Amino acid sequence: MKNATSALISFLQENTQFLMPNLFTFTLHDGAVLRYTDAPASITILQFGTAPITWVGGDVLIQGLKYKSAVGLDVDQQTLKLGYWPATSARASVVTVASGGQVPFAIALQTGIFDGATLTWERIVLERWGGEPVGWGDVATNGALSDGRVNMNQGRVGKIDPIGRIEAEMEIKSPLSLLDIDLPRNLWQSGCIHTFCDPYCTLNKASFETNGTVGAGATNVTIPWSGAVAGIYGQGTISFGSGRNTGIKTTIKQSATGSLTLAYPLDYVPAAGDIFTACQGCDKTYARCQSFGNQLNFRGYPDVPQPEQAA
Repeated sequence: MKNATSALISFLQENTQFLMPNLFTFTLHDGAVLRYTDAPASITILQFGTAPITWVGGDVLIQGLKYKSAVGLDVDQQTLKLGYWPATSARASVVTVASGGQVPFAIALQTGIFDGATLTWERIVLERWGGEPVGWGDVATNGALSDGRVNMNQGRVGKIDPIGRIEAEMEIKSPLSLLDIDLPRNLWQSGCIHTFCDPYCTLNKASFETNGTVGAGATNVTIPWSGAVAGIYGQGTISFGSGRNTGIKTTIKQSATGSLTLAYPLDYVPAAGDIFTACQGCDKTYARCQSFGNQLNFRGYPDVPQPEQAA
């Protein structure tokens, strides 16, 4: 059952002509919120005591979601289609991340910015374009003004493939997909089961990050940097803070004295002088953990034989 304001219910009972655009809200893993609508113009909703909320129209087109209601624990999975303006367009679609940087929409899809994101799909009833939502002004139970939105569905972002210059396909999974987790949670394996600098690892990530500047002669996969040390930054990450790659975060494949090699090529070649933050990596071996002085929190079993060696 869907909740609606009394004013909205009365309006729907008395009228046969109205507008009902869709509202889509992405909440990214870093806390940034992106709002889009399939309406021909942006829709702004006033909020009682807080700033208005705007869903942007004419920018990113989202199609393919269907409303589904069922009893049981079946995990619903749908594929939606995204259309967006290319990075080379004068009105290029961009994603504003929590740090404030802007990334072209296609690059944001490619570089994992939408990993772990959630999507909320709502509908709102309007009498006319540019008018207030039907039912706006009713006092809800929490004391805030309600705006007549109806929640249709919510899900988690899954696989994004294919990704093109102006369109992509994205899987949206029911929150019940979180129940589809392999057990037991902890496996007997030679490498550490913790993620570098997670709460179980206990190390402070900021202690292993270093700010740097791109040197001359950079390519899509090689970053000249005077601060690079062999074997230290492999399997770590690099985040760009200026230049055409602002907001991009990607994996470092290996590090040598004076340069970093990336696991995946950048869409834009960094310019000399671009700033970035490089974070050291961990190969999950006991020796690496020992080099951090964190061997007491190592959760691997180095003496477990490889599968091809086990009898």
